[in-house]
Amino acid sequence: VQEYGIAELYIDRGNVSENERIFDQLLAHKEAIEKDFNGPLSWERLENRRACRIKHVIERGGYRNPEAEWPTIQTEMVDAMTHLEKALMPHLAALGL
Repeated sequence: VQEYGIAELYIDRGNVSENERIFDQLLAHKEAIEKDFNGPLSWERLENRRACRIKHVIERGGYRNPEAEWPTIQTEMVDAMTHLEKALMPHLAALGL
């Protein structure tokens, strides 16, 4: 994470089966979520781990970039997180989360 940024939904409600259920229900709407996000996302069920995640990597850079580049990187990260939240919220609300 030093060379890039990430906007993600990290699913960890403390229970493997609940996390996987939430992930799988969101995955069933992958096409709509990615359309609303306006791009592809990385869908990681993280087998053999408790949590799951849905993320977008910001390739522009991370905190190892020169400090003068941070504002641009931060803007891209905030924009990505805003789009991710808007894309996921209706589906999370439908799940009662």
